[in-house]
Amino acid sequence: MGKNYKLRRNTKSPVKLLLIIVIVIIVIIFMSTGYSLWQSKLNINGNVELINTLEDKKLEIGLNSLFGRYETMTGVGLLTNLEFESDVLTDNKLTSTIRVKRNYGKSTIGITILMNNNNSGKYNYTEGKTAKYEILDSNGAISNNSSSVSSSIKYKSSGIYKQSLSVDLSKISSPTHLTTSISYLVNGEERYFYYTIKILPE
Repeated sequence: MGKNYKLRRNTKSPVKLLLIIVIVIIVIIFMSTGYSLWQSKLNINGNVELINTLEDKKLEIGLNSLFGRYETMTGVGLLTNLEFESDVLTDNKLTSTIRVKRNYGKSTIGITILMNNNNSGKYNYTEGKTAKYEILDSNGAISNNSSSVSSSIKYKSSGIYKQSLSVDLSKISSPTHLTTSISYLVNGEERYFYYTIKILPE
């Protein structure tokens, strides 16, 4: 005769299964919350770091203003074919705008720009240099452009920025501009100031 087997009901399995499900749900919740907090922290720290990086690139230069002008120019004025219109200083950018008064064909004007740069930061400025940053001159009106800056400016002292260029008035048929970057090493980081000369047609 075959043996009779008596099935035993396992009453503990549903309890264990429910416990495992609860533990898994709790773990998932904690993991999701932790990842969300970490992601938020990462984004915040990233934004702060980006802002600091951008701020560190700005060179703190104080410019002397005389009757609304921050520079002096030769070749621009009452007895020349170019007239000064405005100086606009915004943060670490200065734009000087001049306009052609008369167009005498191939008449070429030489311009020399001088500007005092005051160290308004907290450190000495070293390794000063200039570079052509941006140029919009579709007709080739600007030539012989050169610029220089004091090699260093001590804390609370001043230096000189000088730029020379030639402008062919006959080729100024649309707004023309030239931007030069001025950079110094400040506390181990290179920082920048930008100077733009904009020439408008008659």
